Amino acid sequence: ARQRRGRRLAALGLCLWLGPLATAGEEPCDPQWLDSRLTGSPNRNLVLVDAVGRAASAAIAADNVRSHFANAGWDCVAFTYLNRTRAERALGASLDILAAHCHLVSAEGFMWGQFLRLVPPRVAERYARVAILLDDVVLPSEGPRALRLDAG
Repeated sequence: ARQRRGRRLAALGLCLWLGPLATAGEEPCDPQWLDSRLTGSPNRNLVLVDAVGRAASAAIAADNVRSHFANAGWDCVAFTYLNRTRAERALGASLDILAAHCHLVSAEGFMWGQFLRLVPPRVAERYARVAILLDDVVLPSEGPRALRLDAG
């Protein structure tokens, strides 16, 4: 069943990679990939960045991740509906920032709700908190409306 699901995901164009600078190329389209990347993590919290594809919203998402979730205590997975080549061209430095802090998942043509279904319950159950961060929502880090997260 897992192999059939992996072939179905590959047929949909799901490609997973660690970041734009990964030298080994794209990871195989394996439904266990996310689970294997997060297994054994000491972090108690998970943030899912859903779904980066435009330069303006990628900058917002990258700033949010850097300001609020890059500290110890948070694992990060960022989803994009662009293929790797288009994402690297369109998102530039924002993608580099996300790649420095997050595992990147690309599924060309996916919509934001479809990405959430890629996170199996067994992965989410490991965490005390799971945050879903939409790419175009600004989380202020300064001022009276600043968001303060406790990674505990």
